[in-house]
Amino acid sequence: MGLSDFDNFQKWLSWVEKKPLYKIWLVLPIIFSIVIGLVIRQNIDLKSKLENMKNEIIPIKELYPKLELSAAVAKLVEDYQVLEGVVAEFRQKEEQKNFTPLALSHQKELTAALGELVQKYPDVNLTFRIYCVKPSADQFKKVNELVNLFNDANIPTEYRNTVMSATTNLFLVYNPELNKELINDVVRILKIVFLIDEIPVKVDDDKDDRLLELYFLGDPLFDNEGRIFY
Repeated sequence: MGLSDFDNFQKWLSWVEKKPLYKIWLVLPIIFSIVIGLVIRQNIDLKSKLENMKNEIIPIKELYPKLELSAAVAKLVEDYQVLEGVVAEFRQKEEQKNFTPLALSHQKELTAALGELVQKYPDVNLTFRIYCVKPSADQFKKVNELVNLFNDANIPTEYRNTVMSATTNLFLVYNPELNKELINDVVRILKIVFLIDEIPVKVDDDKDDRLLELYFLGDPLFDNEGRIFY
């Protein structure tokens, strides 16, 4: 049978289908070519991924040159987690610099305690003065809030600027003529607003014997209930 008998492709295909051996020999090269193509492509992709991994591994080894790769990766993860914690703490402190009004429950507690103080020492006629050094806008808002609350409790209170520098952020100055028990009561009341374990007190013979001076210095932070801490 000559090739001239298969001048039509359809006839040629029909002839091939009747010949299993030819069918195998025709199909196998096609399959083989496809497989080879896939292998070559996957090899190229694998080389690319390995190169990328190599580029990522080299900086890790540079960070921890004395560690094996597995230990270096574990150390990197640990340091990253620590860094995340530091960043979160920094963000929280930045937010806590913003003025937060004293919660109503603390306002009532403070006002009631100041009222009891006035009743307990009716002959003292206490006055308060709060000092700050170049307060931020948020710190100044808190000072004004305290001044208003003290005045509402019938304790005359005012704010003044000062240039004093001190090693403590908060302290109370009083005349030694004042009753020591009164001073202790005042410190206890201040702790309603100031979250400080110990508020230092200082004696000054030159101060008016009815005047209490509260130095509110440093860079205060405010919790979500408006209380002050450092």
